[in-house]
Amino acid sequence: MKRDRTRKRRKREERASRVQRNKLKMIHDAMCHAGLGDQYARIDNRGRSFFVSLLFPCPRFILSDRLVDAPESADLLDLLDDILHSPSPYSDHDVTPYEWYRILFALSLHLRELEIGSQRDERLDPNEEPLRSMLLLGQALREFMSVRAPNILVEFLLCVHDALAAMSRVDRRILVFEVKYAQPSPEKTELQIHIDVHQVQQTTAMIDDVPRPIFRWSLMATPPLKDGLSWPKEELGVRFGPERFPVYFQRHAIEQLQKRIPGVPLLSVACSLCFPEFASCGDGRLLIAFRIGAAKLGYFAGDVLSDKVLIRTFLFLTMRGCPEGDLLARKLGMSRKDLEYTELDSLRCFTESGVRTDPRLQGFRDLLEKCGCGHLLKLDVDDEQFAQPGKGGNAELLSKYLSQGPFSKELRLP
Repeated sequence: MKRDRTRKRRKREERASRVQRNKLKMIHDAMCHAGLGDQYARIDNRGRSFFVSLLFPCPRFILSDRLVDAPESADLLDLLDDILHSPSPYSDHDVTPYEWYRILFALSLHLRELEIGSQRDERLDPNEEPLRSMLLLGQALREFMSVRAPNILVEFLLCVHDALAAMSRVDRRILVFEVKYAQPSPEKTELQIHIDVHQVQQTTAMIDDVPRPIFRWSLMATPPLKDGLSWPKEELGVRFGPERFPVYFQRHAIEQLQKRIPGVPLLSVACSLCFPEFASCGDGRLLIAFRIGAAKLGYFAGDVLSDKVLIRTFLFLTMRGCPEGDLLARKLGMSRKDLEYTELDSLRCFTESGVRTDPRLQGFRDLLEKCGCGHLLKLDVDDEQFAQPGKGGNAELLSKYLSQGPFSKELRLP
């Protein structure tokens, strides 16, 4: 019996020692990632052991009851855990959100309290070790967090938002999150990210005398993702209806977008709709510019109904119905079928190197610039947002096709 107790005690001690070593290494790595390895090296072993007791609990992702048994819940948690333990893509340092919150943020708060206490207690000399090294580390930590990593928590939440948006279905369900803080003890605060799923509102509308399903746009450009999108009527230029018009869309709009810009990130759609740039088309329809970053790639076309806005379709920038596309069509004398045949109605044509460089198409490229479409030839094809699959050969096809048109001389085509 005594031997069993001794063996169990030793196992507990070994486990505690292993946990202590792991936490010490974790603190060391976080300090090095923050560029504070030299300052941390001046802290003695007693001080480092003291730091272990100050760490915050690990941030936790908590799935709602509706998600916890879902088939994709394990993949979702793995993805979020990767984000937690990866450096922010928006920063120039290697500190992970996990290290920032659990280690650096926690230690900076406690070292600040230590500094304030040393100023009030005359028995403590801030110039004596080990207090001096701790105070210097605390100052360096606060400088790092205010200068080099002031927004790391916001960046982390944006990455969580992006991941949830990528796993959402805009015509079915939207994954949402809420940040909460729990205090397991007065000195420690646990960051909790609660994940839930919201069903997208669906209704029907008469379109071309046929009842069709339409869906409330609920994917937001920035957190939170909870409420559906609506636009104030003064921005829409109408005097009737509610103060804010809920925004609905047909599946056809998303299908046309994905057809003309394969692989398009839905968050770019959310940004374009949440911060709308309206264009006048003169025929009663509503045009909303679609951009990826600063690059305008087309428009969502829709109508203002009595109590809602309905987005019907997506038009690539060169297509009829867009101001730029109408101008280009008049200059080239091309029909809708011509655009489809030459693939001028999709992004892949403009990312092909031949269309960008073939000397026979210089006049065509000049015309694109005059019509407000020239930037399509300057998109960075190494950026995954603009990289497009394609069979090639558009330059040869365009050269032959345009040379037979009424404007071949103006385009300086052979």
